Amino acid sequence: MQYGVEFESPWTSAGGFIRPIGAIDLQNNEEHNWSTDLSIRAGIQFENLQIIDRKLQILLEYFNGHSPNGQFFKRNIETIGLGAHLHF
Repeated sequence: MQYGVEFESPWTSAGGFIRPIGAIDLQNNEEHNWSTDLSIRAGIQFENLQIIDRKLQILLEYFNGHSPNGQFFKRNIETIGLGAHLHF
């Protein structure tokens, strides 16, 4: 089961150039006894900066749950990072 919510602020700053955004994603899998994997991302989206027809996002990211990496899926991990994303 997977569920979550995304937020895109209706307000911009820096003259309409920056928009705050955020998302929470939760997953529960039977193979992990229905425990919850949590992913949170929050940051900014550059509205008027187009790279390959995509909007650039800079996000602080947090994950706590089972590893999404192949043979390590039974291991619990916790990560914090900074990401640059090209949003469709």
